[in-house]
Amino acid sequence: VLLHITLIEYHKRYSVSMIKRKEAQKMYGNYFTLPNRIFDEDLTTSEFVVYSYLVKCSDKSHRCFPSRRTIAKQCNISVSTVDKALNGLIDKGLIEKTSRFDFSKEQQQLSNIYTLNIIQTGAGNRLRR
Repeated sequence: VLLHITLIEYHKRYSVSMIKRKEAQKMYGNYFTLPNRIFDEDLTTSEFVVYSYLVKCSDKSHRCFPSRRTIAKQCNISVSTVDKALNGLIDKGLIEKTSRFDFSKEQQQLSNIYTLNIIQTGAGNRLRR
């Protein structure tokens, strides 16, 4: 009987915490942050938009792998503009691009992996993304 009551209490607490988490997501929505110093990087509009999208997509290791077509669609720009923006971000040292291939299908290229590099903060601290 004690075990049964303990399990019921556990499930009640778990359900309440899940409900609170879902309510918080509804209230605040999903969001991402950019360092203020991004405005000191002298980015073009398309570079800023593409960089912001890559930040949105990135994981805890600051990597993401959206296709160029997906970036273009999500940022409402052409694929050629995405290419120019990515090259600009690479030249400015804000991202690194690693090509991926599927060797089981005659070296078919997959989407690239984009790694976001460190942006210096004003206080001399280092901040990823």
